[in-house]
Amino acid sequence: MHFRFPLRRLWFIANLAGMAFYLVLASKLWVSPGEEGLPGGPGDAFYWAFFLVPILGVFLVGDFSALIVILYQRRGAFLRSGLRDWLIVAGLWVTVVAYDHHRAFRHIAPEFNQMPSARSYDSTRKQPNQASQPTSAVVTPPAGQEARQP
Repeated sequence: MHFRFPLRRLWFIANLAGMAFYLVLASKLWVSPGEEGLPGGPGDAFYWAFFLVPILGVFLVGDFSALIVILYQRRGAFLRSGLRDWLIVAGLWVTVVAYDHHRAFRHIAPEFNQMPSARSYDSTRKQPNQASQPTSAVVTPPAGQEARQP
């Protein structure tokens, strides 16, 4: 089986259709206008893993299979044109995935991304029976060092 012109055209059209299908499905995860800064939904990772990754995997296997066919069955000018077409398709896939990543990436606002640190939590707690006592305790040092006053 040679990777001839009609087969090359069919392969190119199938990749373009796959890119369009990928973008249609991926657009469900893109940040909607007015939702900038909000966290994403809990199912976003599952949707990506179960719908988008298999599409990428199918076309990745298919395109690398096409590259193997191009490399083993083409010589001279046919090899150059086959590699050129393959590189164009690979570049388009990289552009599609990069565009999807750009549109789907969420910059989460700081008010949704703050967790109290242990230090701030401890400073707000009152210790029982220590509010009226002075804090002049001696800190116990590790072995081999001197004690110091706070």
